[in-house]
Amino acid sequence: MRPGVAVRSFRARRPKGNPVRSIALAVVAAFMASVPFVHAVSAAVPPPIVAQAVDDPAMAIPSPEEVKAALTLFGVPAITGHDLPDNDPLWDLFDEAGRFVVPPSGEVGEVTFIVGAYNVEDGDDEKQDFADTYGLLQAYAQQRVGPSGAVKAEAPAAADLFGANEAYDVTMITKEDGTDKNVMFSRLARFGQTIVFVSGDVKPLGAAVTENELFAAAITFATITKLVADKVK
Repeated sequence: MRPGVAVRSFRARRPKGNPVRSIALAVVAAFMASVPFVHAVSAAVPPPIVAQAVDDPAMAIPSPEEVKAALTLFGVPAITGHDLPDNDPLWDLFDEAGRFVVPPSGEVGEVTFIVGAYNVEDGDDEKQDFADTYGLLQAYAQQRVGPSGAVKAEAPAAADLFGANEAYDVTMITKEDGTDKNVMFSRLARFGQTIVFVSGDVKPLGAAVTENELFAAAITFATITKLVADKVK
């Protein structure tokens, strides 16, 4: 197998009183629930009724042009599409994948998005298959952050599923000398027999990931997650 509401600038600082760091470093679902636009859109999405969301999992992977259009309102400077390296351990999670990179700009370092997908084979138990893949994601997360990092995982609320049957949000925080050197948000979701993975990680401009970088990565990640859900549900 796999083997318009308030629009924020990508570089704008968050308004005072919004606990971005505590939300962004918790579960991505909790963060998305705190964003009125994302929450309202997701709550309006009905659960899928098809057994298989897409015939070809490659259909779940957006093009660079689709990603750029989805992020236009955030003022991202540019987006480039790349292949995921053949030796990337994330290939254990899916059969098809795309990688999209937003270069550093202003107060935000490089942000990378990865989208992957596969279809559960006919006759297999899609719920068990999804659970097995979630186990692989947990193992990947622990390996990625190492002994000094942190992994936070949670199933999102029903209103934040973006139409998926089930999903898990996993945040991976890589630390060095007590500082956050990289933060990756990720979601694994099942739409019928189609399993999709979306991640977004930010590399800091400075010595550690800032609150502004966390917010930019989290809100754009939520947008790409919604984009992918719209393509498969």
